[in-house]
Amino acid sequence: MSPTATVLICTYNRARALGETLDSLARMTVPPGVSWDVLIVDNNSKDDTAAVVRGRQPAFPVPLHYLHEPRQGKSYALNTGLAAGRSAFVVFTDDDVVVESGWLVVGSVATPWVICGMVPTVLVLCSDCKIAASARCVAPWGHEH
Repeated sequence: MSPTATVLICTYNRARALGETLDSLARMTVPPGVSWDVLIVDNNSKDDTAAVVRGRQPAFPVPLHYLHEPRQGKSYALNTGLAAGRSAFVVFTDDDVVVESGWLVVGSVATPWVICGMVPTVLVLCSDCKIAASARCVAPWGHEH
């Protein structure tokens, strides 16, 4: 069965920060019935990014996938990740983000973490949004929904 959501992280030479991001994802609390996985797209890193991911795979609470994208550039990495995804939703975060325990809440507006910036099959979670996505966002940059 395909996961409900894939957390997609593109990275380049940030193994140390990526390790902290993965550790925070591993500690997340996810609502019952939401299956998820993590996909790391390594954009031709020269550091130990691959080893950081592979070292966490055996104990990671959900499938942790690793792909190497040799063509330099974030758009190549993103497109590779999107093409490889099998879930209903793709959620992006960066390789230097430490997420809160309730960060991944798919389809719920009962918490401060709501879906922000919905486009077909892609969700971007905005930690600053405090209202439903159909209303005006109260984030400091004041973007519209």
